[in-house]
Amino acid sequence: MAKTTQASTKRKAKRKPKPITLQDIFDAAWNAFIIEKKPPCVCNVGLNECVCVYANSNGDRCAIGLVLPDHVIESDYCKSHKGFGDIVEAFSDLFHSEITSKSKSELNFIQKCLHDEMVERGYVGESNRGWCLPSHAMRTYYTLFAQRYYLQIPGSKQERAPPITTFIKEPVYVS
Repeated sequence: MAKTTQASTKRKAKRKPKPITLQDIFDAAWNAFIIEKKPPCVCNVGLNECVCVYANSNGDRCAIGLVLPDHVIESDYCKSHKGFGDIVEAFSDLFHSEITSKSKSELNFIQKCLHDEMVERGYVGESNRGWCLPSHAMRTYYTLFAQRYYLQIPGSKQERAPPITTFIKEPVYVS
């Protein structure tokens, strides 16, 4: 009887979730923003002014927010607009070592590449699309990001391509 109790206790024990990888973040962002064409995740802070947030009251989430569990989204770190580097530092047990080994500046760069720097200036969460790049350009930008970080495009049957040595280092704005 004791063996049965121990076995059932082990089965009922909560399994630790799989650590979040950069591929997980990229897959979620690709599916939300490239395939489903969801709007960026912003919060209005004034007349014609907004800031990017991890999640908003409309249910939108940013590229990083898409993979974060609710307890992190509801934490002071997310509510106070901390960068991805600070989130990883505070909740390191949620992330794979490929993420925790990166510098804060590199993690914040990833956040900007996949979401923040592509939000149209002046976008305040209205009905327009909200991205500063047209859909086809966002797809290209995300593809370059995938090459830089040796990631696979979701749904593609190709093996991961070797990383490229050049990448867009500054945000791209379309006037």
